Amino acid sequence: MLRKAILVILFNAFFTEIVLATEDMNNEGINQQMPSIEIMQPFVVHLEKPKCCVLDNKLIIDSATQTHSPSNLTNLITNNPSVSQNGQGGHFQNYSIRGVSKHRIKTLINGMRIESDRRAGVSASFIDPQLIEQVIIWRNPASTQFGSGALGGAVEIEEKKFATANLATGYQSRGNENYQLLGSGGDQWSFAMARRQASNANAADGSELNTHFTQYSATLNAETEWQGLNFEFFALPAIAKDIGKSNIDFPQRITTYPEEKHLLVKLAVSSPTGVAASFYLHPNDLDTEVLKLNKSFSTISNEAIDFGANWQIEKHFDEYIGRLGLDYFSRQSVSSKEASIDLITQNQSISHTLVDGEEYEIAVVADLSGVWEVTEWKLAGRFAYFEQSAAQVATQDDFAWSGSLALSHPFDNGLEISVNAATGYRFPSLSEHFFSGTTGRGKVVANANLKKEQSVNIDIGAKWQGDQLMLATNIFYLNVSDYIERVEIEDDVLTYINLNNGKIKGIELQGDYYLTDELNLTWSGHYLKGEDDQGKVLSDIPSNRFVLGVNYNINRWEGKVNLEMRANKDDIGSGEKQISSAQILSAMLSYKFNQNLEISVNGNNLLNEQYVNSADRKATFSGERAVGVKVSWKLKE
Repeated sequence: MLRKAILVILFNAFFTEIVLATEDMNNEGINQQMPSIEIMQPFVVHLEKPKCCVLDNKLIIDSATQTHSPSNLTNLITNNPSVSQNGQGGHFQNYSIRGVSKHRIKTLINGMRIESDRRAGVSASFIDPQLIEQVIIWRNPASTQFGSGALGGAVEIEEKKFATANLATGYQSRGNENYQLLGSGGDQWSFAMARRQASNANAADGSELNTHFTQYSATLNAETEWQGLNFEFFALPAIAKDIGKSNIDFPQRITTYPEEKHLLVKLAVSSPTGVAASFYLHPNDLDTEVLKLNKSFSTISNEAIDFGANWQIEKHFDEYIGRLGLDYFSRQSVSSKEASIDLITQNQSISHTLVDGEEYEIAVVADLSGVWEVTEWKLAGRFAYFEQSAAQVATQDDFAWSGSLALSHPFDNGLEISVNAATGYRFPSLSEHFFSGTTGRGKVVANANLKKEQSVNIDIGAKWQGDQLMLATNIFYLNVSDYIERVEIEDDVLTYINLNNGKIKGIELQGDYYLTDELNLTWSGHYLKGEDDQGKVLSDIPSNRFVLGVNYNINRWEGKVNLEMRANKDDIGSGEKQISSAQILSAMLSYKFNQNLEISVNGNNLLNEQYVNSADRKATFSGERAVGVKVSWKLKE
C-alpha cells in the first residue's frame, strides 16, 4: 500500500502542476512565444565543458576522443584518474572509482538505475560503446543524487543521438573482434543499432582467454511537444549470446553466459514551470553455465524486472536555485534457479536459490545552489526508506540519510579551489542477503544479517588554468562504516561479512599543456591506499598509475599516443594476488577524407606486456598486442 500511495503522489503532483501550467499558458495566450524546454534528469547538471567539473567533482568522458576502440563501457572509462578495471576479466569486467567497486558504484543509462544480481556488481556492457555519446564519472559519494549503491560514486551514460544517416564498421585483431553500426535521425528522433562479435583472444604469453561473445543493441529516442509540454521517449533493447568469462580457472572450469537480455524503456515529461517527471521499466535476464571438466555441469538462470519513477520541481529564488523531488525505485520478481548434474554419478538436482525477491527504495530529495559573491555552492540532502524480501524469508526494512556540500571559489589568477563533503549509503543487495549457490567465481553463501554500509567523504581540489597549461589535483579521504567484504571461507566458497570500517585515501593529478595549436601533452595519475580498522588491506584497491599522452591534430589528420605506467602491487586484500608493474602503450591515427568519411587505425598494448588488469586472484593476463581499423561515414547534415 505504501508503494502504491507514493506512485499516486508522483502522478498527482506532476499532473497538478501540468494543469496549472496549461491554465497559465492559456491565460497568457497560446500565440505567445514559449521558452525552450529541456528534459531534466533528476538532480544532475550535465556540463559538456570543461572536461573536469570542479564543483560536483566529476569527470566527463567523450567517447569520440579515445585512443583505442573500446569493446565495452569498462574499456571506455578506465583510462582516467582513479577509474580502474576490477574483477576477473572478459566482457563483463567491472570497474572501480577511487578503490570502490562492485555494488558500491551506481551505474545509470539516461538517468535509469541499472541493477544486477551478479556478485561482482553491475556490468553495463550490454550497451555498445558506439551508442554512447559521453560518460559522466561522479568521484564522490553520490547517494544523495542516485540513492543506494552510489556510496563511492556513479557512472552515468548518455546515449548518442544521430541527426543524419551514419554507418560504421571496424575490426580488432584481438579475438578477431568486429563491429558494425547503423544510425539515423532527425530533429525530433534518433535510431541506431549496433552489432559486435568476438572469438577467444590470446594473452601476451600465448595462453587462450575465454573472451568470446556476440552482442546486439539498439537505441530509439523520440521527442515531441504537446500543450506546451515536452515528451521524450527512450528505448534500449539488447541481447548478447555465448559470452565467455575469462579467468585462471579456464579451461578446467569453463564459465559461459549463454544469453543476456535487457529492455530499457523510459518516458520523461517536463513543463516550462520547472516540473519534470519520468517513468522507466527494465526487465532483464541472465543465464549462466558452469562446466567443471569431468566433474559437474550447472546452469543458473536469473531474472528481474526493475521499475523507477521520479518527480521534481525546480524554482528560482533571486540568485538561488532550489529543487525538491520524490524518487522511487523497485526490483520485482527477482529469481534465481540452479540445475546441476554430477558427470560421474549422473545425479541431478534442481534448486531455487532465490525466489520472488523484491526490494524498493522511496526517497525525498532536495537541493539548493547559488553564488555568494564569486563562490559557487551547492547543498543537497536525501531521506530514503528501503524494504527487501524474498519467499520464505523475513522482510527486512531500513532507512538512511545522506547529504552533500560543495564549494568552489575562483581566483583572479586562474586558480580555482573546491571543497566537497558528502555522505553515502548502500543497503545490501538481494544476492548478498538471500542468494546461496553457484556463481561464475565459485560457490557463495548468503548472509541475511548484513547491515547497510555508510560512507563519509572529504575532497579538496585545486585547478589552475593558464593560456597554455592546465593543472588539477584532488586529495580525498573516504571512510565506510560496516564495510561489506567478500571473504573466502574455504576453497572456492565465499560469503560476506561487515567490517567495522574501511578507509580509502588518495590523490589524483591531471594536466594539459599546449605546445602549439596542433600539439598538446596530457597527463594523469593516482595514488590510492585502503585498509580496515586493523590495518588490513582492503580488496579492490587498484595499482597506482601515471598516464602520459601526446595529441596531434592538423588539417585532416589526428593522432594520439598514450603510455600508461602501472606500479607493482604487493599490498593485497582478501581474494587477491600480487601483480607486477607494467607499461601499456596505445595509439590512434585518423584521417578525414571529407565531412562524410573518416578512417582510423589504432593499436593496444603495443609493447605486448604481460600484465593483469586487477589484483583479483582469478584475473588472467590481459590480451596480447592488438591492432584495429575503423571506417565511419555519415550523410552531410
